[in-house]
Amino acid sequence: MPEAPKVVYAAQAQRDLRRIYRWVERQSGRERALALIASIRERCTVYAGAPLAGPLRPELAENVRGFVSDSYVVLYVPGRHGITVARVIHGYRDVTKAWREPD
Repeated sequence: MPEAPKVVYAAQAQRDLRRIYRWVERQSGRERALALIASIRERCTVYAGAPLAGPLRPELAENVRGFVSDSYVVLYVPGRHGITVARVIHGYRDVTKAWREPD
């Protein structure tokens, strides 16, 4: 039986998701923050099943792809059994600049 697609969250993506959660929780409450993070994670799972579906983002790095989830751009690297999420960046930000910023 084939392996289920996997989503791995790089350390920076984990920090991004924590920051998103904290900001949304302060602005809109815990329920909204939980729902948003769940929605982003669910979309990541979908893309893990079709890792080449997201468009390439060569301006960021070789083999980086992305998709939009709610107001966020999820940047990931496809792998043999799923994806590794590298960053989750708000769509209003300059994604190229945010990608290059140190944590």
